[in-house]
Amino acid sequence: VNTLSFVDGHVHGDTTDAPGLLKVLQELPERCRSRVQLLGDGGAARAAAWALRAWGADEVVVCARSGGEALAERFGFAASKLAPVAGAQLIVSTLPATEALAHSIVTEWAEQGARPVLCDVAYGEPLSLAATYARAAGWPAFDGRQMLVEQAALSLARWLELPAERLRPAMVAALPFDSNSGLS
Repeated sequence: VNTLSFVDGHVHGDTTDAPGLLKVLQELPERCRSRVQLLGDGGAARAAAWALRAWGADEVVVCARSGGEALAERFGFAASKLAPVAGAQLIVSTLPATEALAHSIVTEWAEQGARPVLCDVAYGEPLSLAATYARAAGWPAFDGRQMLVEQAALSLARWLELPAERLRPAMVAALPFDSNSGLS
């Protein structure tokens, strides 16, 4: 839960993580839907799994140290240990933002030479570590800033009872974005 609202004297808890990521996914090229590799199986991965299913991803493989079976089963996806997924067009990383994990995504856990799009839900300055490594390898990549804007706009919209579309431009203007994702 990242958003609390008060309705008729009751507290309502919700999360805007998954709908925020869904909004970001909807901007990706159609080819990214065909085969997705989801890295991780924690809370952020659950939100990503929901978003991927709502987005209509054709095939999702959850890759985690634990194997990811529980998360995969819950959403009707395949599961695997952290390893390359042949033909993955999109990698969604929900892994912690550490140097070692960021390096491993690009060098060990992705199909070499496939140049998938990397969506790292972490963010950094000027870019997340995983997105930085991916771009250095020649992949299109972006970090979690777009997701942050979308989830924040949804939360603020609930609190202020305003449309998220009215709030989003100010948030985008306040947050530095790296427009060189390689997606265009």
